[in-house]
Amino acid sequence: MPTVFITGANRGLGLEFVRVYAENKWTVIAACRSPHEATDLEQLKSDFDDQIILCKMDICNQTDIDAFCEKYKDDTIDLLINNAGVQLENYGSAAYESMGEDPNPANYNYDLWAETMKVNLFAPTKLTGHLTPMLERSNNAKVIMMSSGIASLENTWHAGRYAYKTSKAALNMVVRNVGEWLQTKKIAIFAVSPGWTKTDMGGPNAPHDSKTAVRGLYKVISEAEFSNTGNFYNFDGKKIPW
Repeated sequence: MPTVFITGANRGLGLEFVRVYAENKWTVIAACRSPHEATDLEQLKSDFDDQIILCKMDICNQTDIDAFCEKYKDDTIDLLINNAGVQLENYGSAAYESMGEDPNPANYNYDLWAETMKVNLFAPTKLTGHLTPMLERSNNAKVIMMSSGIASLENTWHAGRYAYKTSKAALNMVVRNVGEWLQTKKIAIFAVSPGWTKTDMGGPNAPHDSKTAVRGLYKVISEAEFSNTGNFYNFDGKKIPW
């Protein structure tokens, strides 16, 4: 039975990833900051018994990462889904005229920008490095970085939401940079986008729900081949331009 490690597993896309991989007979290590306060995740674990392993991990907390790596140092991870992330700005503020966001970067909240980079960029990159020894034991290891369609430089020409968009664009660059190193270890890495999805982060007006996004991504991830490592895919399987 293959093993998947999923961050941000307590809600939204992360919770749906846990459900889909458990349904498909994977061992799921479901990581979040407070797993025993995550009611929906606890219920999902009870539905699948020992197939789901709850793991306390704040991806920005080195102590949590070290504790996991020590406990599971001899285990194998076949798939790492770096799903955890934040969107600290007012959602939808790309249309700053209607949302009230000042597009002038002189007036932007740079503390918010730094925190967004810490969570969305630095933490998943570091975690990937720490879990690489476990991934190397797999015969078909893959790393997934949860990106966004608005991280595409070619497709984006909107002021506002500077922190979120640049954090995801930078994460895409990590896929291209770290990917070259992981390739030498026979580990594939991909950036993926769930599209605009109805979640706490995506808001209620998105065109599709977490189930649609994750079931599409499950297919994309399953079909992604090592020869295509370093690519950027939408949940419907289409490649997204960088």
